[in-house]
Amino acid sequence: MKLNRQKVKNFLYVFFLLLPIVLRWLLPITLENALTIEILYYKLFIPELSYIILILFYRKFKVKHKSIFVIAIFGLLYNLIVDILNFGTSFLPNFVSGTDYFYSLFLISFLGLEKVNIRYIQYITVPSIIIISFQVILLSLGVINVEGVGNNYGGEISRVNTTIGAATGSGIIIFLLVVTNYYVVSKKILSRIVFVIGVLAILLTLSRGAILCLLVFCFYILFNNIKLKNILFRFFLLGTSLIFLVFINYKIGLLDMIENRIEKDDVTSGRDYRVQYGIDLFKQNPIFGNGSSYTIALKRASEDVITKSLYSPHNFYILILADYGIYGFLLVLISILLLLKRFRLYILNPLSIAIFSILIITFNTEIVFIYFEYIAFFVIIISLNPNLITIKSKTINE
Repeated sequence: MKLNRQKVKNFLYVFFLLLPIVLRWLLPITLENALTIEILYYKLFIPELSYIILILFYRKFKVKHKSIFVIAIFGLLYNLIVDILNFGTSFLPNFVSGTDYFYSLFLISFLGLEKVNIRYIQYITVPSIIIISFQVILLSLGVINVEGVGNNYGGEISRVNTTIGAATGSGIIIFLLVVTNYYVVSKKILSRIVFVIGVLAILLTLSRGAILCLLVFCFYILFNNIKLKNILFRFFLLGTSLIFLVFINYKIGLLDMIENRIEKDDVTSGRDYRVQYGIDLFKQNPIFGNGSSYTIALKRASEDVITKSLYSPHNFYILILADYGIYGFLLVLISILLLLKRFRLYILNPLSIAIFSILIITFNTEIVFIYFEYIAFFVIIISLNPNLITIKSKTINE
């Protein structure tokens, strides 16, 4: 059988676009570190070099989304100025540590997903969600124990860190994968199996934000697919389903475990204090902020970074205010609005509902936007939206 060169090209594009992100999720920390080199204080994950190839040879350095390109460059320049003002001649380690957000926007201004790429996404996202979900399921039930990941605290069902990192981060990535696979998995049976596995894993992360996002997404899907003319009856069915879900969660102990997180000595403890401390840092320099990685050293930070090394405020918006001030906050807000407008997320569909849920509900989990493996996948999936507005998952590969 003769290979179709264009199909191979489309597959390779998707593969090299998502590979650096997926490897960040799946590789143990030792392997991830082994594939990371430091250049001028910048911790480069070697697989990310694929983006240079894609931009130069696939896109031929042609900007696809000019408004996003402009805000990305402007954002990086703003970060540079803020870090020079705060750290003087020692600005470079801090500056490079805080580039992931606008770096991801820069990439998406050239790259992104199109209709011809849709059918190939499942070859990356299905194995990813299965591996990550089984990590959560097996670790949380105590079936396996892996060095470098594990329980935040004990119990019959344990809240876990995975190779992605924190349980909440894992929950949000699994949620995004559930949403993506809703569209791209062509086989109905496989689609349902993957959906069930993903939902179970999200519940077992005990991440309240991810669970709430999942509930909003599922209820939107159900509400729009129940073929009933009587709207009141639709709400009745959805309400009954919610009560059933709560009952099941109660019976298997998930609700108790989520409630007990507040009483146990985990990351939830002292969160009000963290938020207040973030606000206090913002008040120190409200206009321009205190500089990249000042509040907490970010993932790309080298040992030379100037930081207070505090616990994060567990609030993305407060972290931005503390590190980059009002102007930086406005830049991030404008960039989010540009993404919503450029990729037509103002039109309600399952993906836009999922994205709004993440922006509104999980604002207390800054890793979604600060670390490359979260924000890059977030914006790449957003770029797919214009091709999904009028397409249902069951017809997407026909």
